[in-house]
Parts: sequence; structure tokens; C-alpha cells
Amino acid sequence: MAELRFRFIELALRALGPGSPSRELARGELMDRLAHADPAAADDTLEMASARLERGNPRPLRQAALIFSGLLALLGILSMLWTDAYAEIKQLNPHYGFLGHKVRHQKEMEERLSRGMDSEQRLFLFANTRYADLPEVLEWQQSFEQEMPSDPAWLEEAILTSESRDRLLLERLDKFGASLEPDNGFWDLLVALHSKESSPFFEAFTKPRVESHLPARTKLRMEMLGTPRTLAEQVEQGFFVFRQRSWPPQEISKHYIDYTRADNLEAWAESKKIWESWAFRLQPWGSRDTEIHKLLDLDRMAMVMGGHRGGRGQWVDAERFKRVRAVVSRFRALSHGFGTASPPVTDFRREASSIVRNNADQALPGTFTAADFTPGRLAEHAVSDRYMAVCGASLLAFFALAAAFEGWRRLLPRRGLAAGLLPLFRPADVAWTFCLGVLLPFAWHLGITRFTPLGCRHIGLMEWDMMPAMQQAAGSLAFSVCMLQQTLRWRLARRMGVIGLRSPLLWVGWVMAAVAALFVPLIGIVGMLTRHQEPFLVLGSSMLGIPLLWIVWRAGITAVQPQETSFEGILLSRLLVPAYTVAAAVLLLAVPSLQREEQAWVARDHMSGPARDGSLMLQMDAHALASVRAALAEAWQGTSTDPLPAP
Repeated sequence: MAELRFRFIELALRALGPGSPSRELARGELMDRLAHADPAAADDTLEMASARLERGNPRPLRQAALIFSGLLALLGILSMLWTDAYAEIKQLNPHYGFLGHKVRHQKEMEERLSRGMDSEQRLFLFANTRYADLPEVLEWQQSFEQEMPSDPAWLEEAILTSESRDRLLLERLDKFGASLEPDNGFWDLLVALHSKESSPFFEAFTKPRVESHLPARTKLRMEMLGTPRTLAEQVEQGFFVFRQRSWPPQEISKHYIDYTRADNLEAWAESKKIWESWAFRLQPWGSRDTEIHKLLDLDRMAMVMGGHRGGRGQWVDAERFKRVRAVVSRFRALSHGFGTASPPVTDFRREASSIVRNNADQALPGTFTAADFTPGRLAEHAVSDRYMAVCGASLLAFFALAAAFEGWRRLLPRRGLAAGLLPLFRPADVAWTFCLGVLLPFAWHLGITRFTPLGCRHIGLMEWDMMPAMQQAAGSLAFSVCMLQQTLRWRLARRMGVIGLRSPLLWVGWVMAAVAALFVPLIGIVGMLTRHQEPFLVLGSSMLGIPLLWIVWRAGITAVQPQETSFEGILLSRLLVPAYTVAAAVLLLAVPSLQREEQAWVARDHMSGPARDGSLMLQMDAHALASVRAALAEAWQGTSTDPLPAP
């Protein structure tokens, strides 16, 4: 027995040089441990342990080089991901405000959007953009004051750019545009807008067409930008559309309303023709707000027209206008009032993406279904999952660095002894650690968040400022860390029992892991509550604090252990370094699939992105406006089934 023990000690001390003082110190500690060991408590006998050590060949320098290379590669990948993430956050910032709403990064956005374009293309792309800071645009804005553009489309944008300048200049530009396109009544509308006169307004609708060039040019600009593939590109293009200048139709319609209120209806047929053109012939040529104002103007104009003609006995036309007003009122009631500052929260707002949610006061229920919101909502969740994966991998990389430092800073005798005994750790132990510490938490998180309502993916990401998503990700990460530590402590107790190593109070760690695991579905209950959701999220976070405090407590115990009792901490730290590194690598492997998932959902999203028809609206708004136009046409033609108010 003494010979077997001597052989085991010599094999365990191979990592330390022969004859060194460190070797002798490690020999004394190992002999003391063997003297107090209980052979019945170990999985291996001393003979089996010696055989495993003999087959193993500890090379501390080689192992350290491999671990250092793995950590260096992990940190390099994370640094590249965070660099890309910061650039993406700047693209998302105009809508989400992660960096503050005053930080626009406008110059970078213009450079990204115009990448690969020549000077003429950049000028066309940003000629109608507010606050564009490109030399081509600034030079063009200064040039048209001396020489008016001969192209009507460029002239119209020149007038828009000059909105804050001399009114006489604007009138001169308007009349010059009318001479370029005498058959286009749109120039007469602009003359009415800038001259404050009503007569050009009525002359406009006597022309063969009343068309703005902005929709066609905006549509061409959107084609130049291409279809957005990611949420960041969708937000960036949406902000580009938001910065486009547009005409205020509500200002133009005032001329018509004032004119009709003055009872100046000598030419009733002509007035009705003007109203029909305003309601059905004018295509969308403004932003969402201007089109909504135009709809409100239709309501007021219909009231004026219906009131005048009803008083003169022409009830057929009066009933038509009443039908129109009934349709407008119905849509206004459904949307809780167009343009309201604080619309009530409804179910469809909870299911929508934050882009749609911020415009929900103009959304029209009945013009969409719940399934229409799914792609935009899940695209945001995919982006959130990707950032959570990168954040989780970064934390695990930090834990790996901390464990590497803890294993390195201890005295050489114990570090060498730990390196010599590591071959006792079997491949089966590695499998246990990987399955329980990495795969189980990963599968648990996916199962809860992806396949049950407790994942809150049926609710918009920003419903509670991302709190459920972040809390569930933190719970799963804490679950993984607890399981990695507990599994390694459990397996070390079994493999190192031959030298008397014990890990007391293992059950406490298992309880902490279970608490962290149960926290993930518990937070998901918030999606089923009808009230007090935010207090539930705040108070529920205290549950996660219990395993987090245990993790901090374990790290503190390991860090402050005296050198004489640090052997178990050294072994655990050496094993935690590759464990944390592998767990971080698994999270990073999920990043490309989450990017593809985001792109797939963005491609299917027909609500959140900018409309491609040049109307300066979201796709949701363009769809809603088309529904309103169809309902108005039905009401005007008398085919609507809406109940009519009493004449």
C-alpha cells in the first residue's frame, strides 16, 4: 500500500520540477490529504487513480497556452461583435433612443445610405431631406435662387426647400411652375397656399390633373435605398422618410372651407367636382400626419357641403355627404381619435412592434389582423435575443478571466498539484458539465421563451421597456452559472475523493440553480396579468437576487480563501475557465441564426417599414389610408352598408 501511495504521489507531482522546493511542499500537502482520505467515499480506488494519472500527461504550459488562445479568440470575436453592435445601435437610435434622442448620427447615416453613389445620385437622394448636410445639396440650394430649375420636379422641391424664405420668391416660383406645366392644377394649389387667395384653388381642379411630383421622386429614392433587410435598415429608412419635406394639405383645404361657408355656391356642380377630386382623385402626397389631417378636412368639408345642399332641398347629395361623415366618424371612433396625444392602450398595441406602437393613435382597427403584427414584433424579439446572447457571452468571458486570474495568483505548489491531478477528471465528467451547465439552461430558456406563452413573445418587446426579456435572459444566465459551478463541484468531489477532497453543502447550490430556473417562467406570468404588471416585474426581480447573491458569495469565498485551504478553489477555477469559455461560444454560435431569423421576419413585415409607394408613410398607414379611401368611395357611390344618420 505504501508503494502504491508513493507511486500516486510521484505521478501527481509531475507538473512540478524534480527537486524544487515547491515539489516538496506539494508532496507534504498531498501526503497529509491521503492520510485523512476515506477510500469508500471515492469513485476510484488509489490504484485506479494512479493508472489514470499514468495515462495522463500534464503539460501546464501547453494547457495554459490553449486556454489563453481560447480566451483571446473569444475576446477578439466579442470585440468585433460589440463594434458592429455599436454601429447598429446608432442606426436604431433615431427610433429607440438608446443613445439619447439628441444623438442622431445624421452624417454617418447619410454616408451609409449614399454609399457607392456618385455626386448626382447623392444630390437626388437628399435634395428633399430636412437638415441634409451634404455639399451637393447645399450648393444646389444656393443655385436655384439665381436660376430657377426648368424641370418641374426639381422646381417643386426647390419651393419646398424655400418654405421659410420670401413669399414673393415663392409666388414667382409657383407661377413659373404653372408655366412649365399648364395642365397640372397642383401649381395653382401652391399659388393659393402662398398667396392666401382662394381663386387659384378652384382653378386647380379645372385642370386635367392635379399631381405632385413628390410621390414619384420619393418612390424612386426608396428604390435607390433598396428593400430593408434588417431592423436597423428599416429604422434608418423610416427616419429618412420622416425627414422628407411634404406639403400641408390642411392649409390648402382652408380655402375651400372658407369659400363654402361664405355660401358662395353659384356653381354647385363645379364645387361638388372639386370636393370629389379632393376626396378621391388626389393621391397621397404627404406624411402620415398630413394625410390624417386631410381626412379630418374631408369631414369638415362634407359637413359644410351637406349642410348647404340639405338646406336647399337636394337630399340626395345631402345623404351622400352624411354617409361620408358616418364613415369618417366610424374610423375616428375605432382609432380613438386621429392625432390624439395619449390614446388608450388596446390589445393590438400590445401585440405590435414599437414602431407600430408609437403610431397606434393613427392605426385603424379593422384594416389589419393580429397576424399582421407578428413579423414586426418577432423581428424586434430576434434583435433583442441577439443582443442578450452577446451580453451573456461577454459576462461569461469576464467570469472566465476572473477564474483564470484566481487559478493563476495562488502559490506554485498548489497550482502544480492541481495541474497534476486534473487528469483524474474524466470525459464523462466533461459531458456532465456540458449537458447540465450549458445545454440544459439553453434548452430551458428556448423552451420557455419560444414554445410557451410565458416567453411573452406574443407581446411587443417595448411593452414594459424590455424588462421581461432582460429578466428572463438574466435568469437563464444565472441558471447556467449555478449549474456549471455545482456540476463541477459535484464531479470534483467524486473524482478527488481519493485524496479526501469534499464539497460540503452541495444541496444549497442545487436549490439556487432551481430558483434561477423557476424565475424564467415566473416572470412570464406578467403577460397574463391584467393590471399591476410593472410592480410585479419589479418585485419579481427580488427572486433572482437570491441565486445572484449565492454566486457572489461563492466567488467571494474562493477569492478570500487562505493559501492553506485554496486547493479546491484552484481546481474549480481551472475547470471553470474552459467551461465558461465553451458556454460563451455556444451563445455566440446562436448569433448568426438570430440574424437570419431577424432578416426573415423583416422581409415578412408589411406594417412597420416605410411605404414603398412614395407616400411618406409607414406601410401600416398606407394600408389604412387605402381602406379609408375605399370606404369613402363606397359611401359616396351609395354602396356602403353603414347606417346613415337621419336627414
